[in-house]
Amino acid sequence: MSSRSPAQGVPAVSTPDRRPSRRRLLRNAMAGAGALLAAGPLTGCTSPASASGASALSVWDLFQGGDGMLMDDMIEAVSKGSGGAEGFDVDRTILDWGPSYYTKLAMSAAGGRAADVAAMHLSRLAGYAPGGLVDAFDLDLLAEYGVTEKDFTPAVWSRTRHEGSVYAIPLDVHPFIVFYDKKAADKAGLLDTGGELAPMGSPEALLEAGKALAEATGGAGILFGHVTDTAQTWRLFAGLYAQTGADFDLPDGGPPKIDVDAAVRVVTLMTRLFDGKTNPTVRPPGRALRAGRCSGRRT
Repeated sequence: MSSRSPAQGVPAVSTPDRRPSRRRLLRNAMAGAGALLAAGPLTGCTSPASASGASALSVWDLFQGGDGMLMDDMIEAVSKGSGGAEGFDVDRTILDWGPSYYTKLAMSAAGGRAADVAAMHLSRLAGYAPGGLVDAFDLDLLAEYGVTEKDFTPAVWSRTRHEGSVYAIPLDVHPFIVFYDKKAADKAGLLDTGGELAPMGSPEALLEAGKALAEATGGAGILFGHVTDTAQTWRLFAGLYAQTGADFDLPDGGPPKIDVDAAVRVVTLMTRLFDGKTNPTVRPPGRALRAGRCSGRRT
């Protein structure tokens, strides 16, 4: 994060500068956890472990539960130091997700008290990089420790940039994946000659497949994890909207624009998916085809 100078008229608070430079941070983090390329500098910024006499690094993140445990593992791997790299203390702050987090993040940077590293959604980067609230990465330094553009999908990497500079290292992505019961799909006539789920190719084919699965199982045809996470429905809408070929237009200083016809098509399909038959509004005892968000691990 970038710590901007305090606003005019607001006295600065003088504190000892115990924070390591970005170059030192990357040397510690990446030398200690070369296998965790996708985590980038976050790997080395969130460790409760310490080494005697090491400088402290401040980090804000929002990882709890299983994600928090994985972060703890990455922290332990890099904070000890390896390959001649010095270890370091970490001042980790775990906050709750939500708009209030991003407000705190922006205010801390604007007030000169930003964390050295913080987690954020890439969709938020457009509000931080132009205002100088985050610092760009040194791509040569990243490459020196094995982190390059080729390690990420083009769609994800492109969102880390602002005016040609890279301001973020992707930590994880959330693709939609499909699980299906082969016995139920076979009974519904949905498998190809190789015994795998055959391509459907259209919204109508998907709906028909859901009905066939419901008939084959006597329960639900398609389940989608929208009940306990309202963000899931918006993610599904965004994914389906993109498949229509339409774009969101977000011009600077102007109102957002959306292809209304494409949006109506998507919402209509989602309404049919949640008709109480293809995808019931309550969780039934049986299931056949399930779509959900994957965070890169099995549970």
